[in-house]
Amino acid sequence: MVKSKLFFLFVALLAMAEAATAETIPVCNKLSQNLRKKKLTLVELTDIALSCHPSTTLAWAQTRTALANLGIAKSAYWPQVSLGSNWTYSSAKAGAGRVDNIPPNPTYNYIYGPSISLSYLLWDFGATRQKVKAADFQAKASQFSENYNFQSVIMAVEQAYYQLLGQKSLVDVYKNSIQENKLNLKTATALRKQGVSTIGDVYQAESGLSQAKFNYQQAEGQLKIYQGQLATSLGIPITTNLKLESLPKKIISKPLMGSIHKLIKIAKETRPDLLAAEAQVRAAAAQLKAAKMAFLPTLNMTNSIVRSYSPQTQVRASNNTAMLSLSIPLFSGLSQVYAVKAASAAETQALALEKQANQAVDSQVWQAYYNLETTEKTLKSSDDVLVSSLQSAKQAFGQYKAGVGNILNVLATRVTAENAQAQAIQAKLNWYIALTQLSEALGQLSAPVNVETLP
Repeated sequence: MVKSKLFFLFVALLAMAEAATAETIPVCNKLSQNLRKKKLTLVELTDIALSCHPSTTLAWAQTRTALANLGIAKSAYWPQVSLGSNWTYSSAKAGAGRVDNIPPNPTYNYIYGPSISLSYLLWDFGATRQKVKAADFQAKASQFSENYNFQSVIMAVEQAYYQLLGQKSLVDVYKNSIQENKLNLKTATALRKQGVSTIGDVYQAESGLSQAKFNYQQAEGQLKIYQGQLATSLGIPITTNLKLESLPKKIISKPLMGSIHKLIKIAKETRPDLLAAEAQVRAAAAQLKAAKMAFLPTLNMTNSIVRSYSPQTQVRASNNTAMLSLSIPLFSGLSQVYAVKAASAAETQALALEKQANQAVDSQVWQAYYNLETTEKTLKSSDDVLVSSLQSAKQAFGQYKAGVGNILNVLATRVTAENAQAQAIQAKLNWYIALTQLSEALGQLSAPVNVETLP
């Protein structure tokens, strides 16, 4: 056990040292020159978020607090030693004599010296052990919660990342649409000069161009919002200009291997929030046992050594005291009774929260699994719609240019093609987000799920 703890500590320190020197960790108020120039991947963005987001700092501080509380609880196993110093001053003055009426001389004396005392709890029927056990599980729960917090940060980064890249693709669609509608207007104007079309066709083409510009402006505005959301999810200034790697143009997806029941079982074993809830239950149970043991006697040992010296009498003295004391609690204003009631209620609360966490895991894995399954199916259908709509728009424009079609059909097929492009982008975005949600539901977001290797 000791070797495993030392190994874990060594790995943790090594990871911290590597993280401190990695190029991907920026100064959070300003990205390094290297990161400002390059196109950042999702992994690099995640590194930035884990270094800079305030919630990760908060989670780490909470874990350190829990570990410190564990150390406080364990300190009861050690003797309590205190060092002191004594200084005593006394003076005496007798009354005047009755015979010669000679006033007396006052007398005074002072004594000083060091002292040291030691006290040690010998036996308390396991109450201290239960308190240490409760603090230990609280520390474990805090560490699991820290892990869950990190996964929540990663989830926010990935969602903002995919939304931003999806919106960028949509902006490109509407930008291309402006060029297509300009070509429509140019063609309609040329055909009117030839007497093939009417002024109404020109007006219709101008209307289509105006609508394309409107869509582009709206998409660009939304893109700025997503850029700010990504920067916020990273914990860096919202005005930071980020360059991102583009998503693959084609998604190669395969059906999930393994049943939903197998995935739920995996989640029950790896979800950090569920593990934290289980640790909280065990901590509450230990705390309840400790509260009940407060009614039992405690046995303490005390030893004190006092040295003293009087300059007037030049007398040195030494006093050594050793004592065993048995303390039996009789009445404390019912505080111990209410402490047991509070601990019992805390245990009931922890059990209820654990049950809620279990139900949440079942629900999230179930929804994420079938959501990913659905998005995989829509990828193919959205691509088919896109291909046919682009061909239809191309054919309608060719017919109109040849003088055998009408502008309304050209504009309608162009709008359909734009919608199909937006739908294809959304389908791809939905697939990435669904995969991220399944990773989070399984408690494996820090190591993204490979759909080909799931059991």
